[in-house]
Amino acid sequence: MPLKRRHLKPSIGIRPPIEFFMDVVESHPDLVAMEIKKEGGWKRWTEAELLKHVKAVSLKLRSLAVGKGDRVGIVGENSPEWVVAFLGIFYTGAVAVPLDARLTREEIEHFLNIAETSVVFASSSVEINRDNIPSLRDIIPLESVMEFEGDAMLPSISLDDELLILFTSGTTGNSKGVVLTNRNVGSNIDSFLQVLEIYPGDRIFCMLPFHHIFPITTNILAGITVGATMTLARSLKPNELREDLRDSEPQIMTVVPLILEKMVKRIQKEIEKLPALKRGFVKSLKLAPAGIRKRIFSKVREEMGMGKLRYLVSGGAALPEFVSSFLEFMGFPVLQGYGLSETSPVVSVNPPEAPRNKSVGLPLPGVEVKIVDPDKDGIGEIAVRGDLVMKGYYKNPEETKKVITEDGWFLTGDMGRFDKDGYLYITGRKKSVIVTMGGKNIYPEEIEEKLLESPFILETLVISREGQLVAVIHPNFDEIRNEIPGMNEERIKELLRKEVRKINEHLADYKRIRRIMVVEEELPKTTTQKVKRYIITPESIPFERTIKVEE
Repeated sequence: MPLKRRHLKPSIGIRPPIEFFMDVVESHPDLVAMEIKKEGGWKRWTEAELLKHVKAVSLKLRSLAVGKGDRVGIVGENSPEWVVAFLGIFYTGAVAVPLDARLTREEIEHFLNIAETSVVFASSSVEINRDNIPSLRDIIPLESVMEFEGDAMLPSISLDDELLILFTSGTTGNSKGVVLTNRNVGSNIDSFLQVLEIYPGDRIFCMLPFHHIFPITTNILAGITVGATMTLARSLKPNELREDLRDSEPQIMTVVPLILEKMVKRIQKEIEKLPALKRGFVKSLKLAPAGIRKRIFSKVREEMGMGKLRYLVSGGAALPEFVSSFLEFMGFPVLQGYGLSETSPVVSVNPPEAPRNKSVGLPLPGVEVKIVDPDKDGIGEIAVRGDLVMKGYYKNPEETKKVITEDGWFLTGDMGRFDKDGYLYITGRKKSVIVTMGGKNIYPEEIEEKLLESPFILETLVISREGQLVAVIHPNFDEIRNEIPGMNEERIKELLRKEVRKINEHLADYKRIRRIMVVEEELPKTTTQKVKRYIITPESIPFERTIKVEE
């Protein structure tokens, strides 16, 4: 019998998120809706002040003949202005098209053209040639949105009205526009808030790039739905992040695994610097009850600004087990979840009362998940059904039919399995599965997780080349420098060979790394810090540069 979630909160119902925002403004007009630290101190906007700016943006859009269903782009770094413009698009009944400001001009113009965008908000750092986008009527400087004045009425908005078009991470030739409706996103917020407790006045720390659906749903829209405060990180610079966290002491924080991995490795490095007696005491605490460890490490969490954290939710990619285990050891309330752009995005999350962070938790209320064509180990493709599943890919019925079955199941392309209690485990991407000559399936993500446990390996990607598993490794040069004073290229390679040999001892023979390739540059990643697998192909690896692990 699958484990059932305990402590579910009542459903708030499924409504367009902007309507919940109106309710919050009416009931809690003076609560802080959004804040960010500036040179002169914290700048804050109440719920009523935020709505005033949102209405003014909506009036500006309507003056440009933007109405229900029109597509409006938004391209810029995280900022209060981004949030205001974004909500202003919703208040108009238009469809938001958020794009990564780090894309090239050609990529931005390509996506705006696909979406037939009528107006775009763009920060000063973004280049757009209006002449290359026939549908584009105007470009509004993102920095100017707080200057607009005026009032506008909220139009009638239905659950089936389109809300967002999100372009999947891929090359411009194969990227698809995910169309999400008010019903899709509204249902996901409802399900998410039944599982996690978020209240008016809680602080949600926002550090993930807003053009992704994960922070859109769990930070911005969940925030305006319940009246929580969006605390915007000034930047991702470690010193400023630490300062912002200490000053704000948030209750909720959503992150991607790489951020947590770096945090864990930094803490572990500090532990290794302790005198032998203190270091031994810390390591002995692994045998202590969780409650005792939580109290002992409370000061560490408080110094990091995480003393009041209720949830530290990780999503966007697999959380390495050594990271989640260490965070649990230190008493951090870490919860791993799973989702995709096409599912608005959250499919599952670990229950706070019974987390198993090797898994991605239990499906959210109202979300159906099944495994398609499971093998003898129960591993197959993960399929999802429910109101959270996208309307389809924008003007691309052929690609939509490939992933949404006639009876409404969305085929995720991820491989996974359930345990006996109904917890979902991700084993890898369907497209990245490596099949050996003997017919064995290898999920490279599983091996990469093991490799990342080494303090000397910062990033890695496992591929198959000429029948052998090759690990492309970007070393942790700081750690290696501490280990090998006066390091050189050959000594680094030999150290990494030894590390991989040790890891191989814990892997089945057919999963062992046979060759490595050391690269000085970081691996190419998306803005949510996922390695772009499609860029590093077997053909792109110069075999002569690889090194045998075993002599």
